[in-house]
Amino acid sequence: MYSVKIYGAGSIGNHLSHASRTKGWKVSVCDIDKSALERMKSSIYPQRYGEWDENINLFTNDEISIDNYYDIVIIGTPPESHIPIALQEIKSNNPPKIILIEKPLTVPSLIGCQELVDLSRQKNITVLCGYNHTLTQNSKYAKQLILNHDLKNCNTIHVQWLEHWGGIFDAHPWLDGPKDSYLGYSSKGGGSTYEHSHGINIWQHFSKMFGSEKIIEVSAVMKTVKKDGIDYDETTQLIVKTNNGITGTIVQDVITNPPIKKLKLQCDNANIEWEANKYKNIDSLTINNKEKLFKKIRPDDFVGEVNHLEELIQGKIAASNSPISLERGIETMMVAIAASISSEKGKKVTIDYSKGCCYSAFSYT
Repeated sequence: MYSVKIYGAGSIGNHLSHASRTKGWKVSVCDIDKSALERMKSSIYPQRYGEWDENINLFTNDEISIDNYYDIVIIGTPPESHIPIALQEIKSNNPPKIILIEKPLTVPSLIGCQELVDLSRQKNITVLCGYNHTLTQNSKYAKQLILNHDLKNCNTIHVQWLEHWGGIFDAHPWLDGPKDSYLGYSSKGGGSTYEHSHGINIWQHFSKMFGSEKIIEVSAVMKTVKKDGIDYDETTQLIVKTNNGITGTIVQDVITNPPIKKLKLQCDNANIEWEANKYKNIDSLTINNKEKLFKKIRPDDFVGEVNHLEELIQGKIAASNSPISLERGIETMMVAIAASISSEKGKKVTIDYSKGCCYSAFSYT
């Protein structure tokens, strides 16, 4: 049995608490707000999963020592707190084996990002970023086909990650719209570029399966909303290119209903369509018009993520091979920032990853 500490009693904290408990793990949840813990126990968790699990321990942040050991720490708080909490855990007297940070990895300022990279390597702690759609059954099936060389030479990839964020607010009824959280502020990791960066990430995931290292060129256009103190992009459109010449597009928004979460990929010998929630409780993978369906329920998206944590902690998968590695999370963040720069400047942005996780990695023409 592994022990897990989860920061944040909001929606993601509930999802990953439940997923961890399906494994029989010991779960402790902490939050700065006692009312958030009470809300988790009295309404969110029992409404989603049938009843409250008395084996989940609840603490305010002041009630739990940073030096208590946990095998896994999960950070499900707003993005601006992600790296400070991760660094605090790594610097503690009993750091965990694995730290899972919810997406997006951090805020666009990137403060502390390179320190997190350096310190996690120095202390040999696995840090991950929760882009869990890379771990769903349709993603795993596609990866196996590519590894078996059934699909060859990716030429282009197009992704749509379009979803009205009303679903987010339905899951967080204590919020009265985007102004009440980081979601309404791009500088805090909100807006379509950062909150829906699953689109960028799944594009990267598939390109890497065909031998790409990184997206190195980004051109983007955004439609922004600035009113009543909020400032975010409701739609972002990217044209991207990898180091080995794969090109394509990524479109993300927070206004489309019903949602579309789809990837289209063209190979020499096949056309592929990957889709999340194509039908109710069903993901899909379509190759040359032959559709394969993968039944699921919402909790399965997180159970798969927790299964992956177990494989990592048991050494069945090398951390460097994880599709939710810190490196992958940083690459997604860098592309998102490049998109913001490109839209602001009206220019193509080039990313030089050798310069580290910082703004000197970006140049534009």
